[in-house]
Amino acid sequence: MRLFVGQIPSDSDNESSVTELLKQVGLEEGLEQIRERARAQGREEGCQQGGIQTAQQIAISIVAKRFPELELLAKVIITTISDLNQLQMLTIELSVVSSQERAKELLLSLVSAA
Repeated sequence: MRLFVGQIPSDSDNESSVTELLKQVGLEEGLEQIRERARAQGREEGCQQGGIQTAQQIAISIVAKRFPELELLAKVIITTISDLNQLQMLTIELSVVSSQERAKELLLSLVSAA
């Protein structure tokens, strides 16, 4: 059996065909709006993920500076937190905690709360 590459539609051919069909029925503008919304949502999710990673790094850095012995524990625990508000509150608490023992308790409480 022989296949001719020219007879097999590529993805770009399929997309062009869909776009042409949408033009014919007047829906191309709707497709472009859907694409733009998807791109905007992707950018927003990327920004949010970047914010979470930055907040995690800040909290870990605070622990590393103030209580170097707890740095590994902080990395393990803090990198599992994906709630930006929780990370912000944790950062404040780690900034003002009065002792290494209290910092350790705070970090371990995050594990038991999960």
